[in-house]
Amino acid sequence: MSLIFSIAKLWKRLRPAARSRAALRLFLALLLISPGKLGAQSQAGEYAVKAAFLFNFAKFIDWPTDSFKNSSDPLTYCVAGDDPFGDSLDQALAGKTIGGHPVRLLRPKKPEDADVCQIIFLASKQEKLSARYLEHVKDHSVLTVGEADDFLRQGGIIRFILEDNRVRFEINLTTAEHAKLKVSSRLLALARNVLGAPSVGG
Repeated sequence: MSLIFSIAKLWKRLRPAARSRAALRLFLALLLISPGKLGAQSQAGEYAVKAAFLFNFAKFIDWPTDSFKNSSDPLTYCVAGDDPFGDSLDQALAGKTIGGHPVRLLRPKKPEDADVCQIIFLASKQEKLSARYLEHVKDHSVLTVGEADDFLRQGGIIRFILEDNRVRFEINLTTAEHAKLKVSSRLLALARNVLGAPSVGG
């Protein structure tokens, strides 16, 4: 966890203009990290990396203006079902702001509670529950992130994968566009795989 804390401290010292470039370099660095190097247990290390990715994903996504009531409305992360992160996601998001929006973390109990979420993580071990959330938010501007093998085919937007013991991700751009989310070309360039072609002029 010390690496995550060191990155957070360095981030606070950067000027806003430098943070976009730093975020891109951070992603590139994380792609090269073996999860086992981040903690005594490989799963804890894996989810510490995924927590850092989740935090940074929001910097490369544009939500429709009506996703927020005003400029100070919170950007809400949600974890549905069993939470595999321990306290790593809480720590990654604590005290953060993105695009002027304070970040908060919720754990909805049912799909209807996800109406306030801008980003929702759906754990792979609860595929039926995941499918219910995906069905509920399919017409909302929600960035859905999961791990199940068929997550993108079910309507998810970003799927985490492990490749050579490293955390990578793939993106369903068609689903993102249906959700009226604009995905930065920089994030697309970092994805292991992108399903769907960018819109003309996107």
